[in-house]
Amino acid sequence: MVAAKRQLCLNLGQDRNCLTIRRPLANGRASRGVTRVYLAFLHEIEQFNGLRPAQPNKEQRSKNYMANTPQARKRIRRNQRRAVINGNRMSRIRTFVKQVEAAIDGGDKAAAAEALKAAQPELARGVARGVLHKNTVARKLSRLTKRVAAL
Repeated sequence: MVAAKRQLCLNLGQDRNCLTIRRPLANGRASRGVTRVYLAFLHEIEQFNGLRPAQPNKEQRSKNYMANTPQARKRIRRNQRRAVINGNRMSRIRTFVKQVEAAIDGGDKAAAAEALKAAQPELARGVARGVLHKNTVARKLSRLTKRVAAL
């Protein structure tokens, strides 16, 4: 079998009754095609040589990390909470920028100017909260302003 010659990545998913298998592509990345195999057929899978567990994702790595001090444990908990908050903030900023770009693509200068006016404070807030670098925001605002002015 072709699958037997390639090394397989196994991951026990959310559903504890099945196993997720990802075949690595030639360049080393995992394929997007995922095969689910129920554990009843696990003994058939184990005959393949070179089975290895899939690499844990970012959340799993941070949950499995063992802190040595109470302060480090607290820092891990804090970092997990802040990661969610910062992710939501970045999503909100991207939404505002997309609204400006959509108005620009639509050719509506007034709507684009209004969307840019709404996006500027969000981008500045991202800098103030430490989610974005100030030069990144300056570059994005400059480019968006230039595009709105060109309409």
